[in-house]
Amino acid sequence: MSLELTLYFDQSGMEDEFYGFNVLRMHLQDLEALAALQEVAVPLQRRFFRVDSEKGLTEETTDAYGHPLTSAPAQAIAHCLSRVPDESLSNWDQAVLAFLRTLPADLRAVLWWH
Repeated sequence: MSLELTLYFDQSGMEDEFYGFNVLRMHLQDLEALAALQEVAVPLQRRFFRVDSEKGLTEETTDAYGHPLTSAPAQAIAHCLSRVPDESLSNWDQAVLAFLRTLPADLRAVLWWH
């Protein structure tokens, strides 16, 4: 089993709205990493907007599977993904992980599963 995960990073500084313009996509196959990410993610308490290729700017409350949106700090996401053996991550996903490790600890990302 594998899932696509898009991380939308918050740099707006707005307390009640989250605009997902800064995006990284991953293709995860490690079930333990998926479970660990779900443990550190918390329900999103802000309005979330993202750009849909067909609809333009849309407000979202659930992911592509109909689950409520969650968010987590970049460092917590990196910690969870660090548990995945390198051979289980594509070169792209390893690069995303390396980037996540450099982000501020408190920078949050919305987890969009699809």
